[in-house]
Amino acid sequence: TITRPYYEVGYVMVVENPAWKQFSDIPRDVPLGPTLGTSADLRLIQYLNSLPAERRWRRFPMSTDGDALQAVVDGKVGAAIVWAPSFSAFVNANPALAGLHVISSSPLPDSTVPVGALMLNTSTFLRSNVDQAIQSLVADGTIGKIIDTNHFAAKLPQ
Repeated sequence: TITRPYYEVGYVMVVENPAWKQFSDIPRDVPLGPTLGTSADLRLIQYLNSLPAERRWRRFPMSTDGDALQAVVDGKVGAAIVWAPSFSAFVNANPALAGLHVISSSPLPDSTVPVGALMLNTSTFLRSNVDQAIQSLVADGTIGKIIDTNHFAAKLPQ
């Protein structure tokens, strides 16, 4: 069974060009580099297929989040669509990615996922106590401080 969520996280659109603040700022002739097979990639495919052919961005799917981010830095794609925690980890570990920033991916739907802990199905008492602890840590701001202090690309659960 899964505990109550302690944060929510999803996919982000990442660019290097400082002039681009949202998806629509990216010129249509600049390719996009989503990580292949992710829910964000599937949403992008659906969105692009809903547009007339002449208004679509080209899609160059990448095998990993790291490959997608590197493709932005190398100028092979204009934007990567990657898992937000991966983006945070890669930027913290690699100074060459410091120039990348997250932009609004609207009109693509937000793809956040609530994250909790997995527990044995038979551990109902423990799960109940962990749920209460998570609720308290969210309410008193502890989890929010952890997210902020670590510059983690997540938000508090709804």
